[in-house]
Amino acid sequence: MPGTFATESERIEYLSLNYPAKAIELPNIAKY
Repeated sequence: MPGTFATESERIEYLSLNYPAKAIELPNIAKY
Protein backbone atom coordinates (compact mmCIF):
# COMPACT_ATOMS: atom_id res chain seq x y z
CA MET A 1 0.00 0.00 0.00
CA PRO A 2 1.44 3.40 -0.94
CA GLY A 3 2.68 5.36 2.03
CA THR A 4 2.40 8.86 0.59
CA PHE A 5 -0.60 10.79 -0.69
CA ALA A 6 -0.95 14.36 -1.90
CA THR A 7 -3.74 15.06 0.55
CA GLU A 8 -5.52 13.40 3.45
CA SER A 9 -8.65 13.13 1.29
CA GLU A 10 -6.71 11.15 -1.31
CA ARG A 11 -5.57 8.76 1.40
CA ILE A 12 -9.14 8.36 2.60
CA GLU A 13 -10.39 7.83 -0.94
CA TYR A 14 -7.74 5.15 -1.49
CA LEU A 15 -8.72 3.43 1.73
CA SER A 16 -12.42 3.65 0.92
CA LEU A 17 -11.84 1.98 -2.45
CA ASN A 18 -9.45 -0.71 -1.24
CA TYR A 19 -10.52 -1.27 2.34
CA PRO A 20 -14.21 -0.27 2.54
CA ALA A 21 -14.76 -2.05 5.85
CA LYS A 22 -11.85 -0.17 7.43
CA ALA A 23 -12.69 3.10 5.71
CA ILE A 24 -16.05 3.20 7.46
CA GLU A 25 -14.11 3.54 10.72
CA LEU A 26 -12.43 6.75 9.54
CA PRO A 27 -14.11 9.93 10.85
CA ASN A 28 -13.80 11.74 7.50
CA ILE A 29 -15.54 9.00 5.51
CA ALA A 30 -18.98 10.40 6.38
CA LYS A 31 -18.95 12.49 3.19
CA TYR A 32 -19.17 9.34 1.06
